[in-house]
Amino acid sequence: MKDFCFVGLGALLFAVACTSAGLEKFEQMTPPAPVAQAASGQVRVRGVDVNPRLLELYVGQTKPLIVTVYPSNATDQSVRWTHSGGGIAYVDSQGNVTGLSAGWAAITVHTIDGDYQSTARIKVSVNSVASVRLSHPGGIILTRGEQFDLSATAVGEDSSAPPSKPALKWSSSNPEVAAVDANRGRVKALGTGRAVITVTSEADGSITAGCPVTVLDAGPACEGGVGFKDL
Repeated sequence: MKDFCFVGLGALLFAVACTSAGLEKFEQMTPPAPVAQAASGQVRVRGVDVNPRLLELYVGQTKPLIVTVYPSNATDQSVRWTHSGGGIAYVDSQGNVTGLSAGWAAITVHTIDGDYQSTARIKVSVNSVASVRLSHPGGIILTRGEQFDLSATAVGEDSSAPPSKPALKWSSSNPEVAAVDANRGRVKALGTGRAVITVTSEADGSITAGCPVTVLDAGPACEGGVGFKDL
């Protein structure tokens, strides 16, 4: 009976030793999952916001949308953009929105991590030309053969923003006296006399400004050319 107990106890101790060794080996081969995740140090995105939620701009104007990713220390803060109403507004990869035509559009920012979303409504309007400002409204004097560059600026109804269609055209009332490049405003004095150089808004032909031009003939009294001056 004693021999049997001794043998049974030995077998039990041997089994416990083998089991302990097996568990130790298993623990060495398979680290706990939470330890591996903590070692990665990744902070996941939990949300995103875009401002302003309503962005108003004019055709041809560009304004930014500001993105905030939460939390601020998220590992991957990269985003992408999508939009509806592609003919109304365009958004680039940095969130800069450009008005293309009058109307409404929606622009949405998506986080790459988690695809969290936030949407801004876009209202695009037309800033019509209200007036044209001319560099020399009082007029200029040139000598025959001379040339001079006039300049002009279209002013929108909302003067704080550029007009949506600022293109201008130039014309002369007397091209034989003073010709002008239709696209540049460069005046060439061709013959003596008077002419009016007119600049017109292409968007609205009724918006104009004029510059009187007097062309003198170079002679003994004005040797070397009179040059130009404001009248």
